[in-house]
Amino acid sequence: MVRRRFALALSAGALLSLAMRDSGTGYLAVAAFVPLLAALDGERSPLRAGLLLALAWTGLAIPAIEGTVLVLWWAFPLILAGHGIVWLLAGVAHALVARGRYSTPMLLPLIVTAMEYVSARRSVFGDAALELLAYTQADTLLLRVAPWSGTSGVTLAAAALGCGGYWLLVKRPRPAVWTVVVLTAVLLTPVPGVDDAPTPGSGRVGVVQSAEEAVVSMLAKYDDGLMTQRMARFESLTRAGVDRGAELVVWGETVLPGEGMTERLPASAVRALLAAPVVLAGSRERAADGLFNSTFAWRGSDLELVARKQALVPVIEAHYSRGAPVEPVSFQGARVAAFVCLDSLHGSLSRESVRRGAEMIVYVTDDTFASGTATPWFHLATAALRAAESGRSVVFANEHGPSALITPRGDRVASSEPGEPAVLVADLEMRTGTTPYAALGDLVGPVACVLVGVAGASRGRPRFPHRGVPDSVDERHVRR
Repeated sequence: MVRRRFALALSAGALLSLAMRDSGTGYLAVAAFVPLLAALDGERSPLRAGLLLALAWTGLAIPAIEGTVLVLWWAFPLILAGHGIVWLLAGVAHALVARGRYSTPMLLPLIVTAMEYVSARRSVFGDAALELLAYTQADTLLLRVAPWSGTSGVTLAAAALGCGGYWLLVKRPRPAVWTVVVLTAVLLTPVPGVDDAPTPGSGRVGVVQSAEEAVVSMLAKYDDGLMTQRMARFESLTRAGVDRGAELVVWGETVLPGEGMTERLPASAVRALLAAPVVLAGSRERAADGLFNSTFAWRGSDLELVARKQALVPVIEAHYSRGAPVEPVSFQGARVAAFVCLDSLHGSLSRESVRRGAEMIVYVTDDTFASGTATPWFHLATAALRAAESGRSVVFANEHGPSALITPRGDRVASSEPGEPAVLVADLEMRTGTTPYAALGDLVGPVACVLVGVAGASRGRPRFPHRGVPDSVDERHVRR
């Protein structure tokens, strides 16, 4: 019986892992809740239930953060252990609330949603805070739930739909039917700030992805010949984007030499910048109050500071100072909010920019360090969620790839493969509407925490008697 439970948890982890990878689909994450609930249902030991859920979650976490192994190997097990404890506690909570009997239809979805919400709190985990399940849904219909309550709403929808499949298999169709009915109603309901959002216009935006090797960009700082070659490549790609009509061209993170000072820019960099009417590009910025990972705009004669990175990578970016929220900047008639790299993991940052009047969101990043892993695809999924929940077009410029241009509904209209030079150009809508999430924030997460707390305090009997028993449930519990 115990071996069967762990085998079910492993199969759930395998499905979750595949769902996080580019070769998979988010629907596999939904399906993973069928074997996961089968493993947990009727489990009497809180510790064993915690290990089962943590084991399944590890399958989800590994592809999302496996890129850290290549730059900071010891951080990988620490992240797994830190966030894994939260999921272990989730399994413990499931066993305690169910009291060794059987799960109720919404118990596991609420616990998972609450734990994901806690894992995403920067007050708990700092800038390393992350939630994962919602980002598997960047390619599914459940992404449409994001404008209502951000990632927590998507997490709850995915977990509830998957658990509904389990109840259907054990001949309890009512929870599955109600889940489908409620989700259908949510998906068909017009979303304020999305379906009725004012659209002042659109802009033709380009992304340049040079996909140069990390050693080239590093050595170019000390070799004028390499710098000239590197900037010539950016000039060529930028001109290609402008030839296709791009009015705003975005480069990746820290690709601009000169540490944010125009007078330090080499002539080759100036020529590359002059290839487009407006260029947004990342650069290191050495200021009086510290060293920042920043984004600058070039409008033909000078560099203009647009944003500083607010969420710093622990340890690796310890030498950087933290940026503060800034007002969106107007480019070609649109108000644009710019962010850097890890900023895309935190929906509260983009939400704040929307409340300040942003009509489009730009993320510049460089995932060269994670080449060959699934981490860059996870990073791209965070940008899709930010677009859907805020109702804003998103530009995701990744120096190594994948890069993408994303609609206010979270759909990619253009994207590139990692490790290959690319120029993406598309017309993106500018939006001024306010989604429920942008107006109210994440309400589902806190409510899930409260409901789990109330259930834990009462520790009452399940509301619904268990009519069908799967093979994974100990028959002794049925006789009780």
